[in-house]
Amino acid sequence: MDPDDLGILEEIRKKVDSIIGSLDGEAATTAPTVTLPPPGALDSRVIETFQKISSILDPQELLAAIMASVIDITGAQRGFIMLMEDGSKLRFKVGVGITQETLSSREFSTTMIKRVIQGGEAVFMTDAIAGGDASASIASLGLRTLICVPLIFGGGDRGEERVGGVIYVDSTDEVESLSKEAMRLVQALARQAAVSIENSRIFDKADRDRNEILQLKESIAKLYEVGQSLSRTLDLDELLVLVTDHAIGISKAERGYVMLLEGKGESRTLVYKVGRDDRRRTLQESHFAFSKSMAEAAIKAKKAQVLTDTSDSGSTSVSIVQMELQSVMCVPLLEKGEVIGLLYIDSKMSNKEFGPTDLELLESLAGSAAVAIVNAKLYLAATEQARMAHEMDRAAEIQRQLLPKSFPDVDGLQIWGLMVPAREVGGDYYDFLPHADTTESLTICIGDVSGKGVGAGMVMTMARTVLHSLIASQGVPTSTTPILQNLNTLLCGSVKRGMFMTALVCNWWARHRSFRFTPAGHEHVLVYRHQAPAPPGVDPTSIAAYRSAAAAYGECGKTECTRSGGVALAVIARANEMMQEKEIILAPGDQILLYSDGVTEARNEGLEELGLDCLVGMFGKWGHLPPEALCNKIHDELKAFRGSAVPHDDITLVALRCSA
Repeated sequence: MDPDDLGILEEIRKKVDSIIGSLDGEAATTAPTVTLPPPGALDSRVIETFQKISSILDPQELLAAIMASVIDITGAQRGFIMLMEDGSKLRFKVGVGITQETLSSREFSTTMIKRVIQGGEAVFMTDAIAGGDASASIASLGLRTLICVPLIFGGGDRGEERVGGVIYVDSTDEVESLSKEAMRLVQALARQAAVSIENSRIFDKADRDRNEILQLKESIAKLYEVGQSLSRTLDLDELLVLVTDHAIGISKAERGYVMLLEGKGESRTLVYKVGRDDRRRTLQESHFAFSKSMAEAAIKAKKAQVLTDTSDSGSTSVSIVQMELQSVMCVPLLEKGEVIGLLYIDSKMSNKEFGPTDLELLESLAGSAAVAIVNAKLYLAATEQARMAHEMDRAAEIQRQLLPKSFPDVDGLQIWGLMVPAREVGGDYYDFLPHADTTESLTICIGDVSGKGVGAGMVMTMARTVLHSLIASQGVPTSTTPILQNLNTLLCGSVKRGMFMTALVCNWWARHRSFRFTPAGHEHVLVYRHQAPAPPGVDPTSIAAYRSAAAAYGECGKTECTRSGGVALAVIARANEMMQEKEIILAPGDQILLYSDGVTEARNEGLEELGLDCLVGMFGKWGHLPPEALCNKIHDELKAFRGSAVPHDDITLVALRCSA
């Protein structure tokens, strides 16, 4: 061998070692070195081959170069290289005149390959057709000569020697058959090839490790940026747009969507929230088509679903095929192990197939997004709760402003009113309206607006304003029916559909001790008769006893229950035609009790309602008390009955006692 050639080869070896060392210190220390043959042992073609393959670090390019060199040096017609991978699996890597399909067919014999792998010795067979040791398949292929040389890896400081593959060539040419010299050249080349293959593997691993580290750093940077971005907002709509844009950005998808599960239990359904494209344009729900089977699988398995072969019609929805999508990924949004929605991306590009890295990034994004979405929902709920609390405070203030500041003096009647608002302010209202220039008469109103909050408060304000105006315009109204009819007409034209108000408008006439009233769907009017004898042996002291005593008080005439009837206001204008005024004549000591449904429908911890009978029993026992004491006593009994249960409606009581 020319000393100059040796010098060149040594320089190539040093450069290779230097490249490997710069990529990975560990790789440089473990990479095998080239064992050079003595000068004059090989011809110039082999030296050139050594130089060539020693400088190639790409694994596939190296194998192709080795195969081409073996064919060139030996003059073989065809050949291939196989390597051991994943422990003990012999895999076809490169071939000339032979393909993977050829090796798998009956057109090729693996007998010699197995012999070389198991024995670790090269096999040279010449005149294979005439030779007695040829297999039937070799003879049938018409092979004249073949060479199969093991690729020996390891040895020395590289560990124990082991067969890691084979180089195989053969020929059917009778004139240009392969020689033993050719086998010697292949064996020499195989030794150098094994070293170069190990070097390329180390370099490739170092390169892949470096790329993985770079990708990891890039992914961490992206996810950090995403986390920072998502933490800047608590607005749910804005957050969902950010999540979708980031999903498209890190995966290079063309479209992205977010769907959230809404509802409770088994009735939860996926609801479209936002759709975006890679130009950050918003996509309407009408343009959104997705694979329901993928979505259902992602929710059920709580695991991402990836579809990269949309040509398989058996596993692809019609919508995906129609939209010509090439790759789809559906990732569940998981919060504390529960699916709260889905992050869905897709692409029509044939060169964009979502891979493991895309999946890892999107799953990390989905995890951060799920937490951010839950936080945004909690913030939205807290904001809404604060708004509702503010609205309830306003409604409570409206309610307080509507109630009488003081009770007017009126002939022959003691009066008292009590209204206790619930936690959620309702629409209870009561009022005493004096008549112009007289104390002989008085108008009493009680009502209950459906609904809660500011809306109910506004209807109450409207009703109160109208009632005060009507009473003032009439001076001393002779009938309560026209007042209620006018109020109904106004509310029917002003109140939104679905809201209504029950009411009683009453007039007291001291001269006749007459109590006239027109009902509009409100609670019944209770009367306590002072002169009527109490039922013997009846002295209720419990809720159950009050209920039982109601019938006894009614039978002896101690209490009366006058049915109100009528249709609630703001329901239909024709209700005016059905309104009728009723009259109750009182004797001294008799008392009337008006109330709202918050009294009779009050519930205890067991969700048991107080009921009308219980109220009648209380009124029968305590009706002899002055109005203020009566209202307070009933309210105390009501609180005792309710216990720790939260009141769900306002409590209103109005007591009117005939004094002369």
